[in-house]
Amino acid sequence: MSKKFIVVIILLGILTTIFFYSKGSSSSFSFLNGKQNTQRSVNSDEIEITGDIVQESPSGLQSSPINAFRNFFGNRTGNTMPDYINPPYPTVIKNEALDVDERVYEKNSNFSLVVSDVTRYIYDISSYFLSNGGRIMSSSINTSDKYQSAYLYARVPVDNFDEANIKVKTNIKKVYSEYISSSDETAQQSTSKTELDRLQEEKYGKEEQLWTTYDDAVKQRLEQDIKKLENQIRLEQIRLKSIESKTSWASIKITVSNNEKYFKPYNPNETDLSAVFEESLNTVMNILLKGLVLVIQVAVFSLIWLPPLLIIKILFFRKKPNKGKK
Repeated sequence: MSKKFIVVIILLGILTTIFFYSKGSSSSFSFLNGKQNTQRSVNSDEIEITGDIVQESPSGLQSSPINAFRNFFGNRTGNTMPDYINPPYPTVIKNEALDVDERVYEKNSNFSLVVSDVTRYIYDISSYFLSNGGRIMSSSINTSDKYQSAYLYARVPVDNFDEANIKVKTNIKKVYSEYISSSDETAQQSTSKTELDRLQEEKYGKEEQLWTTYDDAVKQRLEQDIKKLENQIRLEQIRLKSIESKTSWASIKITVSNNEKYFKPYNPNETDLSAVFEESLNTVMNILLKGLVLVIQVAVFSLIWLPPLLIIKILFFRKKPNKGKK
């Protein structure tokens, strides 16, 4: 085959590759789009952990060359972590129930911990909560190619709150952050009980009037008043039950990871040279791999074009034999 013929075949292979790639029918790059993060819930015979957590993978893990450079040089946003509990700043309360000796409190804690084995830690701490009368409200584990992280939200009896906070920090590598709060709910509970007693007393008075009156119009008005009072009593009972639930059960939220870098948001003023080098190397390898795929595609399409071009050359461009001179 002549050089011109080989060049034509290669050009046809390149054009065919560009055509199929532009139409989106090429699947050769599908395995280059990066690893997907796996997210799963932890379940066992004794532990039922449900729910999920919205947790983005640490940025800079995308395999796209453009995304890689953007992540490290000006477009990196860092990790998305669960919102912390807002500090219970005191509000203006007219009645603080200072005369009540038995106080009730809403207690919360939030931990960010570094552990060696994320899965094992979540299992152990969940077992502890359940064995001490607690409840697991939600839990999730997130695994990426660099970090493993988990989130757990539990409610424990308020009497076990201090002990549970100590247990949370047992068998860990480091406490990255810790937040514990306690808010006095005595005034709200006292006010709710007083209002509930007032509504019930008013209802009893209306019922007594209903039993002793014989005027139909008055009876109808009293019946309507009693229904309104019953609705108000029901709402106040719900409010009181909510307060009692908050003060009887403390909330504990835990975020854990096997790498401290998971908790550190990206700071553009700080450069992790090892991470930049690693990502740059991955980017170069990614580009080379995509280039190799393109070369293979061009070679395959060129081989596909070879038979029909040979047939065309034989049929239409074959040189006629020179007749010898007489």
